[in-house]
Amino acid sequence: MWVTSWPLPQYVRHAWPGAWVCSLFRNEGEHLSSRLIAWAVAHTRAHWPSAPARGIVTFVGPARTRPERDPGRCFRRAGWQHAGFTAGGLYVLRQLPAAMPAPAPVPGTPPALFSIEDVA
Repeated sequence: MWVTSWPLPQYVRHAWPGAWVCSLFRNEGEHLSSRLIAWAVAHTRAHWPSAPARGIVTFVGPARTRPERDPGRCFRRAGWQHAGFTAGGLYVLRQLPAAMPAPAPVPGTPPALFSIEDVA
């Protein structure tokens, strides 16, 4: 499961306003999480072709990861970089547009439930 959000910058309280946000990621399948993350970013780019200059970010709680792994390991393996910490101590991982995979919808995925065009 993957959710990309694109909050309006004026409503963002973190240091990366204007960036896409991976709001939710969960892998319960057979594929490597890093591969699913790359597919999800490519799919997001297929829906929104112009990636924001600040790229895409996600926030990882170190207490929510396996003790033997570094927080955000699967994101790092997908090409994301550590970008800092939130005020609450979450790890921030980011992928800039130049490092993102090319736009490509994931075959067999249903269409998005909501689109920016739906609320504009």
